[in-house]
Amino acid sequence: MNVEIGNYNISPRQENGIELSDKLFITMREKNTSSLRTAIDALQDAVDEKKMCSRLRDGDLLELLKKGEIILYVGTGSAGNRIYIKPDRLYMLVSEHDLKYGYGKRCQDNFRRLFNIPEGKELLFVYQEKK
Repeated sequence: MNVEIGNYNISPRQENGIELSDKLFITMREKNTSSLRTAIDALQDAVDEKKMCSRLRDGDLLELLKKGEIILYVGTGSAGNRIYIKPDRLYMLVSEHDLKYGYGKRCQDNFRRLFNIPEGKELLFVYQEKK
């Protein structure tokens, strides 16, 4: 089932990505550690349903609040299985080696679906605050 919002047709999976990004970036700005922990864990679970990597440590969570950026490991934690969190964006890097051998593909595809990024496009989600 799709939901019409203005001129946009949003699928439930994409809608979850929007809600999750709202929670993540708002709690980063508000410096709310409890809500930020929930948002980070939800992002990690959405991208890596197998839950192969450890949760972000409390010290790293505080570092995210302090600096506004961190690397979140998903899947095997290899280079193709990292979500880079910046103050206004989330992205995953994909090398030619990853593409050739399919490393990180499951998590990359989940990230792509979560944020409605077309196949072949850079795995980048830029947050835009609702007005």
